[in-house]
Amino acid sequence: MSATFTLGVILGGLIIIANFSVLHHSIRSVFSDQGAMRGKKISVIAKFYFRLAIMGLIIYILITNGWVNPLGLTVGLSIVIFSILNSGIRTAWKTSSREAI
Repeated sequence: MSATFTLGVILGGLIIIANFSVLHHSIRSVFSDQGAMRGKKISVIAKFYFRLAIMGLIIYILITNGWVNPLGLTVGLSIVIFSILNSGIRTAWKTSSREAI
């Protein structure tokens, strides 16, 4: 594979992992131990759109400067979704195979 494709996969994976990490931190900071919202709903929405805009800007810069292959970046950004699907399918497969016994 070309260097731009490989770099796209790597950077896409890093971008999406960082995005989910910030989302995880935002959600944990909003909810208290009892499950009630500590923060205001508008701040959560604002943080969401700010994070989305920053991620869009990073992707735009990477693609327009030609540093990454757009297809490689798409694959990298999809890594987390592929992992979640894989985990779900494996869990369903284990559950259905135990029921058959």
